[in-house]
Amino acid sequence: MPQNLNNFKLMSQTKILKKFKIDKNYFILPNHYWKHKNHLLVLKALKNIPKNKLKNILIVSTGNNKDWRHEKNFQIINKYIQENNLSSNYKILGIVSENHLLNLVYHSIALINPSK
Repeated sequence: MPQNLNNFKLMSQTKILKKFKIDKNYFILPNHYWKHKNHLLVLKALKNIPKNKLKNILIVSTGNNKDWRHEKNFQIINKYIQENNLSSNYKILGIVSENHLLNLVYHSIALINPSK
C-alpha cells in the first residue's frame, strides 16, 4: 500500500498511456512474479477467450520478475505467453514507481490480483 497518498500526483490518462506505450483500455495486475501470485492463471484465462474478443483485452503487469523460491517462474510465464501468442494481450512493465503504479491502477478498467 502507498506510504503516503499526499505524495500522489494524478497524471492524465493520455500521459500515463503514452509513458508506458499502452494503446487501449487495460486491466492492471500489480504483483511481483512470485509463483504463488499465480500469473499463469490469468494467462490461461486469456488463452480461453475467443480470438475475436481477445483483440480488445490487455493485461498490464507490474512487479519484480525474480522469485528466489522458484527461479524459473518468470521464464515459464514468458514461455507461456510466447507459445500461446498472448504478447499483444499481456504487457510486462516490471517495477514502476509508486506514483506510476497508482496512476496505472486509477486509469485501469479493474485491478486483477490472483493468488494461490
